[in-house]
Amino acid sequence: MKITVHIERLVLHGLPLTPADGPRLQAAVEAEIARRLEEDGLTPALRSGGLRASAPSAMIRVNASSPAALVGHQVGQAVYGSIIR
Repeated sequence: MKITVHIERLVLHGLPLTPADGPRLQAAVEAEIARRLEEDGLTPALRSGGLRASAPSAMIRVNASSPAALVGHQVGQAVYGSIIR
């Protein structure tokens, strides 16, 4: 089975990240979503080709010293959690 996830826009307000952190954050988000999909799978509706126009936002907690990879991991978990609801 091939799974394609397309996130057109991901808005993250108030994160203490630099522009250089963007690629690390993106890679961590993608890796976490892929990991969760491999481990936990999809709901039957999504498995049959369902489409989500949007997903509800989720709160994540980070501090000023949180590395981009950790933030991305948490964002990936939140995104996965919101698409399987």
